[in-house]
Amino acid sequence: MAHSLMVAAMIVMTCAVEASYMVPNPGKPGECPAMFYTFLPAHKCHCDSDCPGKEKCCTYYHNSVCAPPVSTIPRCPMIRGVRVICIEQCSGNWDCKHHEICCFNGCGHVCMSPNREKPGFCGDRRFPRTCRGHSCHTDFQCYGDLKCCPTRCGRSCVMPSYWPID
Repeated sequence: MAHSLMVAAMIVMTCAVEASYMVPNPGKPGECPAMFYTFLPAHKCHCDSDCPGKEKCCTYYHNSVCAPPVSTIPRCPMIRGVRVICIEQCSGNWDCKHHEICCFNGCGHVCMSPNREKPGFCGDRRFPRTCRGHSCHTDFQCYGDLKCCPTRCGRSCVMPSYWPID
């Protein structure tokens, strides 16, 4: 019994950072695929460090298994109601530092942090039971497969649809 409690405590300590709603520590790079099918037995896990190589610990139907990550495409963030600077700071991503990308801001080209969008669509708007205002601004502030989508309460992390809603 004491051994079981000690093992459970160690798992909680090593994986606690990854279990929150917002992602403070994304673990291994990439995102869990929206769906994962394999004919081979999947390696069970509690967090990314339990998985071999580049695989991530992903949860499907209450079971956590190691799965190959999918990459996300970095995109320039949308500029809304912000005063822009008319300079040519970069001509391509190679001119930018710290994982920034070269973006057109409406007047010139500047280095910006990318807005990495997760797969899926925000079409199915299941409204949260209680309004908390904005709980996210970009997809990467949301845990796992959740996307940052507009709701009647502001932007919230929700499960995406994988077929476009017309």
